[in-house]
Amino acid sequence: MHILNVAEKPSVAKSLAEIFSNIAHKPNNRRNGRSRFNHVFETTDVPFQFNNQTTHKMTTTSLLGHIMENEFEDSKKKWHSCDPGELLYRNISTINYTVCEKFKDIERTLQEVSFR
Repeated sequence: MHILNVAEKPSVAKSLAEIFSNIAHKPNNRRNGRSRFNHVFETTDVPFQFNNQTTHKMTTTSLLGHIMENEFEDSKKKWHSCDPGELLYRNISTINYTVCEKFKDIERTLQEVSFR
């Protein structure tokens, strides 16, 4: 098992990684993520207990707040394209969720560390 911790901001990720490092009595391996602000900290070869399972790898990285944006589908975007009440009762699938362009590097880092 590999545990991935994702903090809301880089300073919190660094603090969490330091706590894990102190618990493990081992230094973190720090490397750059795809975004220059969001480093990846790894503590390996240490038996961490989580949900009655043992893992030997703990990875911590961060976001820069909310990296996703959402919009109604194109046919519902304009002010007079539909009854506003309809937006409240429609199926949530009519909302499109995407990663903001400026956070694509963070998305790539998350994908890379998630599948290691």
